[in-house]
Amino acid sequence: MMESRNEITRPRGEPEISAHISTDPALHIFRRFRYLHIRYILRIQKELSELENVLAGLDDEVDGKGNKEKIDDREKHWQAVVSKLKEYDAAIQNHREVFNYEGASLENIETLYRFYKDKYESLEQSQGLFRDDIDLCAIQIDHPDHASLQALVTRFAKLTAEYTLLRWMFVEEKSNDP
Repeated sequence: MMESRNEITRPRGEPEISAHISTDPALHIFRRFRYLHIRYILRIQKELSELENVLAGLDDEVDGKGNKEKIDDREKHWQAVVSKLKEYDAAIQNHREVFNYEGASLENIETLYRFYKDKYESLEQSQGLFRDDIDLCAIQIDHPDHASLQALVTRFAKLTAEYTLLRWMFVEEKSNDP
């Protein structure tokens, strides 16, 4: 008889923790690292400001002079600005996405906490996971059936609203006629 993936004994540490967490989607709890996201964004902002100042200086040097060497310098610098802007935009988008993940429930946090405490007698293996429960998020894996059900519920609500409106328009109008 073949063992299921979750029944296989795993080495202690990350393999064992990963196997345990993978058994229950409610335990897919991770840190957002909000502080580090913000710090990273601020660092990119600083770098962009510096690039912006250099670009302004290059614009002043090139303005109306037609110096080919300065125009080439400005174009090279502009490519660095564009590259840094893309990095900044991606950082902002990633932060927004991670920040909007649903917070982990206290019950699931406690379940995961007990696992770490029972298995490892300390939280060293948790890599700071329980440092700030507000920083924790739950990664909900959408099941295809959930999307179908949501679409069905939405369609039902829309049809109900349309039916109510039509009924009100035609039935109410006839009952008010003399």
